[in-house]
Parts: sequence; C-alpha cells; structure tokens
Amino acid sequence: MKKARTAIDTNTNEARAELVAAISALDRAAKKGVIHANNASRRKSRLMKRFNVAVAVQAAPAVAESPTAKKVGTARKTAGTRKRSSKK
Repeated sequence: MKKARTAIDTNTNEARAELVAAISALDRAAKKGVIHANNASRRKSRLMKRFNVAVAVQAAPAVAESPTAKKVGTARKTAGTRKRSSKK
C-alpha cells in the first residue's frame, strides 16, 4: 500500500505496476480474512481514485493552470431557499 501511494505521488509510469501489486495484496488479505472484504474494497477504491487524479494531472497540466479554465463547484443552488409559510 505504501509503495503504491508513494509511486502514485512521484511517478505515474511506475505507479501502475505498484497499484496492481497493492490491489492483489488487498484481495489476498480479504480472501484469507486478515481484513474485511469491504475494507479491502474501500482501500482499492481510494488507491484508484488517487491514481486517476495523478494520471489526469499529468496528462493535462496546461489546462489546470490556464486562467480561462472553468472553475468546478462555484455555482450555488437556489432551489431550496424559498420562504416557508408558518401555518399554525
């Protein structure tokens, strides 16, 4: 797990092999009952999420740094802000 995390953070080319090894180790541990199956699944999911973010950042660093890049999550929802009547 630790090797995979550090490989993902430093070198994406090496990370794929380390990721496969970590997932295999987690599956073996879950199969033998060392950790719960849901625990293994959660850890694999978090590793894959981290790996996918690292790959996306490496693939498109210019888009992330451009001043015209769209900001994600800035819109606010206003549908739930209506005034409620107070009936008594």
